Amino acid sequence: GCRRPTPHPPTPRSPPRGPPRRFAPTRGLAAHKSATITVATAWALFAIRWLAGLRGGARSEHVVASGGNAGWTVFMVAAGAALARYGYRLRFATSQSSAAGAAITVAGLGLSVWARNELGRNWSKDVALVERQELVTTGPYARVRHPIYTGFIGMAVGTALVFETVGLFALVAVQAVF
Repeated sequence: GCRRPTPHPPTPRSPPRGPPRRFAPTRGLAAHKSATITVATAWALFAIRWLAGLRGGARSEHVVASGGNAGWTVFMVAAGAALARYGYRLRFATSQSSAAGAAITVAGLGLSVWARNELGRNWSKDVALVERQELVTTGPYARVRHPIYTGFIGMAVGTALVFETVGLFALVAVQAVF
């Protein structure tokens, strides 16, 4: 007669090949990828806007702190990028936290750019006394004391929510203090 084949016991899964994945959320992977692209685009737009504005700033009569702000900003962005890529992950990401982080990042970008545009010719890349400088009290300056810094910190908070690394949250705390 015909013999029925005996079922083979299940074989254990072999371990995945290659380097371990740094981020493996169980939920919201598509939302996380979308949020990552949104955050990266926001930071690229921020850099483009500030680099484009370096040539159009007002001439300084007396520079109080030369290069400090630009150097600090470059350091913070570079450190943030490194921590987002290589930092220890908290692994709490959901589609909601990724979307919230992306929204906060875009809102921070909007506030920073709005404040920079509102300053117009009063903006200077350094903390400085500027020729024919006027106090700006319109736009975001009517509601927030330092809207450019507030927007920048908002971008950092949103980025930390999307990438969820311990180092990014620590960097946001350092940035808020200094």
